[in-house]
Amino acid sequence: MPSVSVKQARFMSAAAHNPAFAAEAGIPVSVAREFHAADAGKSYGAGGHKGKPVATVAHKRVAAALHKR
Repeated sequence: MPSVSVKQARFMSAAAHNPAFAAEAGIPVSVAREFHAADAGKSYGAGGHKGKPVATVAHKRVAAALHKR
């Protein structure tokens, strides 16, 4: 199951790589590893553009701003 936010992805990555942190957080390491594996290669864009590279979103915003001039 992939993470639904950058915050969750970072949390699960930390838990997957640090068993002491996972135990303190109450997350099984196996679950954290599943999330981390599902997030491999996934890109989190800004402003709800999940799945698109941030550069693409930024380029569209710049193009739209220039077009409005």
